Amino acid sequence: MAGRVEFSSGKFKELVLLFTDRSADDPLMSRVKLNKLLYYADFEAYRRLGHAITGATYVKGEFGPMAAELPLAEEELGRAGYLTWRIDESGSHVRKIPVAREKPDEGQFAGEELDIVAEALFELKELGGAGARDWSHKNSAGWNLVEDEAPIPYSTAFISTEQIPSEDIDRARQLGLERNWAEIRP
Repeated sequence: MAGRVEFSSGKFKELVLLFTDRSADDPLMSRVKLNKLLYYADFEAYRRLGHAITGATYVKGEFGPMAAELPLAEEELGRAGYLTWRIDESGSHVRKIPVAREKPDEGQFAGEELDIVAEALFELKELGGAGARDWSHKNSAGWNLVEDEAPIPYSTAFISTEQIPSEDIDRARQLGLERNWAEIRP
């Protein structure tokens, strides 16, 4: 069962470095995509392991879930020389691409957490910023439920965005009628 969520600034910064380090050869990496990778990892860990990896606060932004703590973490990592940015102006939008200058401390992560990090990278591998944005709009029940700039509750990780198969709806209706659970119209 899922527990409390507590933010770990140190672990969050290491996760930022981990994703940027592992995305060094990703031509589609961007700050938008980094936000989606962080979101995926924290919410998937919460869903599967009962705790978020970092406990960051994710808010509903125009381009999908955004880690509220990311700007400060980037600033601190940049000042310390661990992170820098490459600007790519070759497409229709200017991309700010985070680049790790130091290796992350992977010892801060449990094996299951590293597995989820690998899954996040695989899931979003073929996506650039716009694709990652669209992926998050489709796959984040929480992003779809809250108002703009509101925090996305970790508990929404348990809500599926998959369409319910019609046979499941029919079976639920049948059970409801048989067991008199509620007034259900056939």
